[in-house]
Amino acid sequence: MTELEQAGIQYRGMSAKERARLEENIAAELLFEKEEIRVTVLSLLKKADETLEKSLKKRLRF
Repeated sequence: MTELEQAGIQYRGMSAKERARLEENIAAELLFEKEEIRVTVLSLLKKADETLEKSLKKRLRF
């Protein structure tokens, strides 16, 4: 099992409140990063969980 698969399992095991807080924190960190970095991070997070990636894109208006 890869680290990204493990991250996805951990994310899906969180409560809705915990997932929202994590998404807020990640989005806040990515907000002022270069687009290239945001794209890379989002593509990696998509491998962990597509819902996480979609939520972050929505928060970042990406």
